[in-house]
Amino acid sequence: MNAAQPETAAMKFGRLVEQLADEAGYDMGRGGNGRAKLAEATGMSVSAIGRMLRGETLPGPHQYQHIATAVNTSTNDLLIEVGILPREDHTDGAKVEVRSQNRPISPEMAADLLGVSEPTIRRMLIPSMEQAQRLQRDFDRRSSGGTAMARG
Repeated sequence: MNAAQPETAAMKFGRLVEQLADEAGYDMGRGGNGRAKLAEATGMSVSAIGRMLRGETLPGPHQYQHIATAVNTSTNDLLIEVGILPREDHTDGAKVEVRSQNRPISPEMAADLLGVSEPTIRRMLIPSMEQAQRLQRDFDRRSSGGTAMARG
């Protein structure tokens, strides 16, 4: 990159992913198999990984989660760090207030807070959380002799 050419989001993304991949144990050095291993971990082709790491292209939106998981970071942190998502809109899930006025969050909100965005996984997770809520309400009713008000 020369001084007249500003660094693009693709260039920042490639540089960051390469750094994180190296820190995650992928051998990203010349002659190493890090690119092939990263391709395998993300479901991308080796050539797509190469283009991404060189800053030529950004991956498709459906690939960000796979990349973040492979390099041991969150999707939000990855996208915020390179400027794809604005920093001020990011909320650290560990600091999120999960109850509002003593009402539990919805299963959909929980999935969002957990970073579960893949539709197939959400279709599995959300009904499971709804079932857990029903079981908890039943347990609470039985434990209090049936006088507890149902929650959620």
